[in-house]
Amino acid sequence: ICLEHALLLTKHYHANFVVTKIIQESTPWFCSALSAALTGHVCSLARHQRGSRVLERIMEHHSDGKIDFFFASAVSPIIN
Repeated sequence: ICLEHALLLTKHYHANFVVTKIIQESTPWFCSALSAALTGHVCSLARHQRGSRVLERIMEHHSDGKIDFFFASAVSPIIN
């Protein structure tokens, strides 16, 4: 259910805290699935007060190369 509403929960005033706790406690599979669900929204999340916190937790806890595609989508508009 969290993945279905990932973008909404990530930006929500209270729910973003829950998402960050799940990221901290979850397996790498969940973080990869969350990253896939948020792909295409990285730039807007990076500028969002609560959304940027979720991106930070993803980088802190699961930046093992499996989510590089996620952050590549953030810089692709700049390169193109």
